[in-house]
Amino acid sequence: MGSYPIVLLAAPDFAETDFTTPGQRKAVSLVTDEPDSIFRRRLEEYLCQRNIELDTTLELWSIETIKRCVMSGLGFTYLPRFAAAEELADGRLVELRAPVSGVPAPALCAWRKGRWVTPAMELFLELLREELGWMCSG
Repeated sequence: MGSYPIVLLAAPDFAETDFTTPGQRKAVSLVTDEPDSIFRRRLEEYLCQRNIELDTTLELWSIETIKRCVMSGLGFTYLPRFAAAEELADGRLVELRAPVSGVPAPALCAWRKGRWVTPAMELFLELLREELGWMCSG
């Protein structure tokens, strides 16, 4: 099992948005994916603990669409840093400062026991083991 940081992301115009001060009502939208997403649940729990309320939540099913909406100024999102590496590098997105941003999330790799492992899947698993030190088992 490996881990990767999950970060709050916004367009550069919203770089100073405060997500640390408790008891706020934010006129901003969370742009996120499915309701059962581990990232979304973690963020909503953090906001609830801080009593930070948002105007709306926009649910989309594509990470690329989420990033484009956020870059257009429609709100902010909470995604793995690697999912927005290019946009962060060229300044189209910025990482917001908050205790919940940059927190590592576990990454799991699993498959159904007894199922045939294709050569491509075996190569993928081997790369995970070598590059990330993951323990993979079916």
